[in-house]
Amino acid sequence: MRALLVLAVSLVGALGCFTPTKANADETAEETASVNTLVAAIKGLEPWRQSKGYSKEGWDAAISVARLIQGTDAAIVEKVLDAYMAQVRNAPANGDFEPDSRPFILMRVVFDLPEKAEPREAFSFKGWTNSKERERDGRVNLAWPVSWGPAGPSLVARYEGSEGLPYSAADEFRLMKRKFAFRKLEKR
Repeated sequence: MRALLVLAVSLVGALGCFTPTKANADETAEETASVNTLVAAIKGLEPWRQSKGYSKEGWDAAISVARLIQGTDAAIVEKVLDAYMAQVRNAPANGDFEPDSRPFILMRVVFDLPEKAEPREAFSFKGWTNSKERERDGRVNLAWPVSWGPAGPSLVARYEGSEGLPYSAADEFRLMKRKFAFRKLEKR
């Protein structure tokens, strides 16, 4: 029995399990820095507003952050989205926008979502009050409220409000990652 215990302890030590190392600490610090950097980048994006559309600079910033997201490990992106949502969850209400509209629009830049999908393909991780607008001619715009044309992205609807639970950004990211390709984002 003692021999088995010695063997198990040896294996655990050899595999690096339960033994903090400088490399593990560096990876954790690097991951934390990545998470904090991406959270700050999302906070810097224009929100989806009731009063006005996105500016060219706003789309350029969203595309830059989308490229960062596309180049980041999915597990870290999920942590980023969870951290952002935790930080803004109790933000004071602003009748012109909701802070969770930033990652909501961003996900529609990151992923190449069909704008004319079958209704059975629809999904929702937030109760936007005007989301019925995404349905046209028996089809559903999964990229709503974003549309992509030859000149790039544009908004097809303004923010009107939401009902229900907070936006589940990380859950939506996981679903989109599983079902859709990243959007090809060329320099503008």
